[in-house]
Amino acid sequence: MAGELTASAEALTTQLVTMLNFSLNGTRPLVNVNTEYMRAMPFIAGFGFIPTDVQRLTQMSPNFNSDLKTFATTLKAKLPTIQESLKVAPAVSKRLSVVLDIMVNATSGSQDKLDKARKSLEKVTRELASTNVDIASQVSDDITVDFDQKKYFAELGEIMKRYFPDQPSMRFLNGAQSTELKGKNATDHRRYLDLRNTILKIAKDSQFKIVAENGGIMDAQEVRAKQKALGVVRSTIPAGFVGKVGPSGFFTTEGKQLDATSLNTTGFEMNKNYDPATDDTYYCKYDVLSGSVTVYTKDYAKRANTEKFSVVKTAIERQYEAAEAWRSEITETSLRGVLGAMLEFTYRCACRPSTKVGNTKGQPTYGLRTFLVKHVTLHATELLKDANGKRHIKPSWIEVQYSGKDAQPQHHVFVGNDPVARKVITTIFRLKAGKQPDDPLWTFNGEQITNSVFAAYVRKLFGKDSGVTPHKFRHIKGNTIAMRILENEYPFDPKLKAYTLDDVKKFFEKSMAQVGAELGHFSGGETTWRTAVENYVDPSVSREFFTRADMQVPATIDRLLRSAGAED
Repeated sequence: MAGELTASAEALTTQLVTMLNFSLNGTRPLVNVNTEYMRAMPFIAGFGFIPTDVQRLTQMSPNFNSDLKTFATTLKAKLPTIQESLKVAPAVSKRLSVVLDIMVNATSGSQDKLDKARKSLEKVTRELASTNVDIASQVSDDITVDFDQKKYFAELGEIMKRYFPDQPSMRFLNGAQSTELKGKNATDHRRYLDLRNTILKIAKDSQFKIVAENGGIMDAQEVRAKQKALGVVRSTIPAGFVGKVGPSGFFTTEGKQLDATSLNTTGFEMNKNYDPATDDTYYCKYDVLSGSVTVYTKDYAKRANTEKFSVVKTAIERQYEAAEAWRSEITETSLRGVLGAMLEFTYRCACRPSTKVGNTKGQPTYGLRTFLVKHVTLHATELLKDANGKRHIKPSWIEVQYSGKDAQPQHHVFVGNDPVARKVITTIFRLKAGKQPDDPLWTFNGEQITNSVFAAYVRKLFGKDSGVTPHKFRHIKGNTIAMRILENEYPFDPKLKAYTLDDVKKFFEKSMAQVGAELGHFSGGETTWRTAVENYVDPSVSREFFTRADMQVPATIDRLLRSAGAED
């Protein structure tokens, strides 16, 4: 039933988008609106719409605007119920909501809102066009741009020559260079940005038009060849990409859609180990300034989302019972005691467990299991003697500093302000004793703790069926912080003060930045909130926050939530 409802909601959305394009832009409808109307009937009947009201829209009568306004009012009143029913398909629900906003703006009588409606309509039409050949063909008819990029690159090259003579003229500036150019000449910087955006738009538009006019999905290299013939020298498709492309999306060779609308050519690499039969790893990857981006299929991302956060929920449910067990064992004198100290440290500090010493641009990178003695500094410790004359320590606090994932500096402070924390610090103090700075910290009987032993200890604590791994401790931490902030520090009460979507969005991003700070997420030296949203916090927690505020999830955040779970 849910699948039928989703399909019929998509049909109604397609029908409305097609008719809005005809009304606002005069675009001839290639989609059979009557067919979409019949496909939409389960949705129309299920939510109590009057079929004739929808049919009148289909007929595009002289009273179309009035009919559209009436339908928009009805749809708005039923939208909360519809969204609740379409929880299984948030993207469909979101798109229907966007179309509703377009309808409201289009019939408001305001020129500004009409312009806004046209802009939003173009965006949602292109989204639909990525999987609907008829709509793609409809949109491609309106693309009449000159596709010759060479003249724009020629002007861009002149700017490059003046400020960056060693920079290849066919490449764009990186972030630092762009900032430098802005400081030297703001006018030339604005022109550079205009030229770059024009070149990229040509690349996207040419891909869209070629694919739309040739059946919907094509071999990537065939599209590149046709782009070249049109004068497109910088494509949206990396030279090494093996697969297919749609009007505005990418696919595997077998036709599975990738969870990416664009691919960077820098450091682009196909995954030679990708198996289409299992679809259990990434398809390709590329470099960005802050590291690398791995691209998965949408099917994989959806599965990973469900599986991953199911495990996270289990971990959260069982954490207190498990914690009681590992805390009782903390000591340097047994293997389980060392493992318990490791777990308590990562439970509080949420550092990556690390399966091995990594390497980013020649710089070694570390995580919990691979900490070296030199990474740990003990502060304000004093040696004491007990009643029997045995020496022991009274620890105060320690700090751990190292280069983590993507060579980002990591800094943890671990304070001995409770008995368990003091046990951990005591254990670390004794593990450091007699070792050299470059020796591994976590050892037992002279051997470094292995990843398999650490993982096995976690499985035993949480249950073999749980799927919980050492890395899930970061998710426990991230979700705990997110829920505390979003629920306990919730500032939006319409009775006290009016608020906007922008207010809600800013609070959400600030909250997730706090999660990012705790988990050590940085980009360009600054704390980032996006990684927490996309990879660590259960999407349902984020969506419930916006529901509580009676706001739609913003498109930028919605895209992160839809891809959540594919990568840690």
